[in-house]
Amino acid sequence: MELMAPRQSWTDDRLDDLVKRVDEGFARVDARFSRVDEHFTQIEGRFVQIEARFVKVEGEIRDLRTEMNARFERIDSRFERVEARFDSLQQTMLGGFFVLFATLIATQFA
Repeated sequence: MELMAPRQSWTDDRLDDLVKRVDEGFARVDARFSRVDEHFTQIEGRFVQIEARFVKVEGEIRDLRTEMNARFERIDSRFERVEARFDSLQQTMLGGFFVLFATLIATQFA
């Protein structure tokens, strides 16, 4: 491989050609960056849409929690009523067993 000797002088034509090539290179880079900027703008738009969906879902979840809490409160009140009925039934049964037991004892000694 033969090494070329560097040129000693730059001509105006060569400098103009270099400037032109540098300008073309920067123009290509600018075009690529503008495409990147477009992509970032699209991505930002998507993030805005996703954020809006999250806000909507968050509101729906809040509404569901409120509804579920109201339903659980109603269920709790129903269980309290059922528990009160079982307490009343238990007292009635104990009273009935006491009367039955007293009647059996009374008939044994009569």
